[in-house]
Amino acid sequence: MPPIFAPPSSPPRTIGFLLLPGFPLMSYASAVEPLRGANHLSERTLYRWCHVAIDGAPIEASNGIRIAPDAKVGDAVALDALFVCAGGNPALFRDRKTFAWLRRLARDGLPLIAGMSGGPFVLARAGLLAGGAARSTGSTFRPSWRISPISRCAAPSMRSTATASPAPAASPRST
Repeated sequence: MPPIFAPPSSPPRTIGFLLLPGFPLMSYASAVEPLRGANHLSERTLYRWCHVAIDGAPIEASNGIRIAPDAKVGDAVALDALFVCAGGNPALFRDRKTFAWLRRLARDGLPLIAGMSGGPFVLARAGLLAGGAARSTGSTFRPSWRISPISRCAAPSMRSTATASPAPAASPRST
């Protein structure tokens, strides 16, 4: 699997964001801003991003801000990774065309399909976590969850493997 982080000599990586209605803007911004920042600091285009909507219409975030999509579900888009960003109650999302598109991207070998906020639930509903493991890693992640009964409804064979690193020690304040 090629890394999604762009080495200096490589062409720009294209990162897709499937934004579902009511997506949390903060989750989306937390993912796209580091890409923008990397481009700015490197003074070259390391990353491009592509907004994907279910039907091609602007997608409204949970706070009412709308983002114009570059593509719609089902379009042939050249991506190096896809992040599914869902908010609200992802258990209510049942768009079969979207689930089929996600499965097709996985089958076609997209190296990374990840979920943000309610996105993992959508991936589970699409069957992409069935029989596999959901993994969370991070320097400050403290696993305090288990696969809940509602998650088991979305993907009955899903299991959790949480990897945690200890939180960084608090630094003393200087006076």
